[in-house]
Amino acid sequence: MSGAGGTPERLARLEEHLAHQEQAGETLAGQVYAQQRRIEALEAEIERLSGRLESVLRRLEPEAGEGDEAPPHY
Repeated sequence: MSGAGGTPERLARLEEHLAHQEQAGETLAGQVYAQQRRIEALEAEIERLSGRLESVLRRLEPEAGEGDEAPPHY
């Protein structure tokens, strides 16, 4: 493009492009925020389930000394 004739059209295209980029950026920021909230919820759930698993495993483990005895012979 040469001369002043192309400048208003070029400026309009650039402004339109910028508007689309801004909208895409806002959309992306919203998605990133939602993903972060989901990650935090999943981390909390993992922490809760890990605690439950540890509790169950402690109940299933034999007491100290239990199971150390030799089995009776026939």
